[in-house]
Amino acid sequence: MRKNFRGFAVTFLIVIFAILAIGYLFLEKDVDKRFVQPVIENISKVNKEPTPTPFAFQEMTIPYLRSKTYLSSLGEMQKVRENPNYTSFLTSYNSDGFKVYGLLTKPRGEMPKDGYPAVVFIHGYIPPENYQTKVNYASYVDYLAKNGFVIFKIDLRGHGNSEGEPGGGYYSGDYVIDTLNAVSALRNSDFVNPNKIGLWGHSMAGNVVFRSFVAMPAGDNVALSLFTEGREYEALGAAIVQATEEIVADHEMIEDSHAWFRDGPRDMARERSGLELDTAGLSPAILAAAKFLPALPAEQSHGAWLGQTRDIHVPTAALLGMISVRDRYDRPQALAAGRLWQRLHLDASAAGLAMHPLNQPVETIDRERQLDKEAASEARLANIVKNPGWHPTFCFRGGYPAREAIASARRSMEEVTEEA
Repeated sequence: MRKNFRGFAVTFLIVIFAILAIGYLFLEKDVDKRFVQPVIENISKVNKEPTPTPFAFQEMTIPYLRSKTYLSSLGEMQKVRENPNYTSFLTSYNSDGFKVYGLLTKPRGEMPKDGYPAVVFIHGYIPPENYQTKVNYASYVDYLAKNGFVIFKIDLRGHGNSEGEPGGGYYSGDYVIDTLNAVSALRNSDFVNPNKIGLWGHSMAGNVVFRSFVAMPAGDNVALSLFTEGREYEALGAAIVQATEEIVADHEMIEDSHAWFRDGPRDMARERSGLELDTAGLSPAILAAAKFLPALPAEQSHGAWLGQTRDIHVPTAALLGMISVRDRYDRPQALAAGRLWQRLHLDASAAGLAMHPLNQPVETIDRERQLDKEAASEARLANIVKNPGWHPTFCFRGGYPAREAIASARRSMEEVTEEA
């Protein structure tokens, strides 16, 4: 025990002596600068010229894919097959500097006025050495082409005669880039309707398709219109009120809508979605009375909603707005419109503005379409836009809030996030 203590004491004294010596070296004013100066210079160099931390897998992120420009066109078309329904061609396009090939199948017969609807067909995982352009997925292509679609079955890079290396569908953005450049190539052709191009993917390509939808640049397919006064402001306000009246008069619509309303804390705690009294925009006095009284049936609650829309929501709106797209039922354009609204809402909230969806006119457009009725709602909005190439898909109002909003009883951040 004593021997071990002596060893520890000696070691302790050596460490203390070393610390004192180093401290003296750096604190002494007359210390030899030939020793200290190189250390200081190296530290300064590191601080002034930091080495950037690499961003792993940046090329597969959605922001990166959205930031790219997709501009391509079809190359020479070589006929390889023809039957009474369609003609097939081998062709190519440029993608990221690579020449990517594909099988393009074009319906026979009279072309629609605005061009054929088209599908970019993305194949699933097949070992590149086994991939065959004219063989794989032939029955799928045949079915779609016989139904009037232009089908562009692309050979992803590294497959068939396409240049480049096969990057894979999960840990690379290469196949998304090939897909979006194929869309651009079809849009720049003279036989495809640029507003009716869809994506189809099998197996691995299901992932590629959905990432392509989200990464697809909005380009000139989304437009924002804001009105603060004048004819358009008045017409949009009237269209919102009229659409609300039509919804309230439609028993099936208000029953479906009422299913989203939560009658109390228990309902909201169970569903964690929908609407409740606290977020209905009621005045404090009316809110207190509404909570005290029994829940209203669908007809009465929607009658109150109509009254609020007609007497408060529209007349007090500092601005009314619309988001329009080229094709309301084109999924990429619908996603792009949603992204625009999300960013607009967040930016407005950060600036102290309140935003409120008033999308009743678009709901009645869908309802008329569902029931095969006269497109009266469509005509009302078309009279505002005055451009047949644009179709409103989202309506809203905005302004400065009169009072602080009550937080919505949705799922908390703790319930939807977890620490890595």
